[in-house]
Amino acid sequence: MSIAAGVDVARQRLRQGATGVACGLALAFEVGVALLERAQGRVGAADRALSGGAFGIALPLLSYFLVSRVCAGGNLREAVMPLARHGLDRRQLALGLAVPPALVAAAFAALGSVLVVCVARGFADPELAKDALTSLWIGLIAGPAYVAAFLGASALGRAGRGRSWLLLADFVLGAGTSFVAFPWPKAHVRNLLGGSATLDLSQLVALIALLGMSFAFLGLGVLRSPR
Repeated sequence: MSIAAGVDVARQRLRQGATGVACGLALAFEVGVALLERAQGRVGAADRALSGGAFGIALPLLSYFLVSRVCAGGNLREAVMPLARHGLDRRQLALGLAVPPALVAAAFAALGSVLVVCVARGFADPELAKDALTSLWIGLIAGPAYVAAFLGASALGRAGRGRSWLLLADFVLGAGTSFVAFPWPKAHVRNLLGGSATLDLSQLVALIALLGMSFAFLGLGVLRSPR
């Protein structure tokens, strides 16, 4: 019951915010980057647009926005307080909060990545279908992974500043390939897209690391919430 209540609260908060506008702007940004990369040359344009504009910038920022909305701009514990006062389990409420933004992020990442591939490659490209399908499943995983990480980090700091710290660390530290890049989603998403591998990990290990680290952030954040 508490999880369902958390889902309902998250849905209401996403509807109240400019969620549709944010998704539209992020999608337009991705397409714009894809067009610019295609203008620079079709060879490698899709890869650059995906790792740069789509998964490198738009998805993390949109996921951050979605989590900020469901947390009402504050800390994770504060976000569930209105319902927790009525006796509902705070930890289950926190898990429920994750579901709607994770679904939105998954849909956005999947749709956006396929659109980027189509724009960057062109419909006549023989590699279009293969790249589109690959980008699709990566998007379906990367979106919820980012949401899980940001929601868990929202339990840290005043007003949920932990998610801002995670966003900064993801952009700066996740761009590398050493051990300091390992905890951050960007490093493993880049590997899945065929880019440089952190610690020379295989794509399978990168997938496991992406899910493991992201949901570890979520788990730690949920555990910080008293029952």
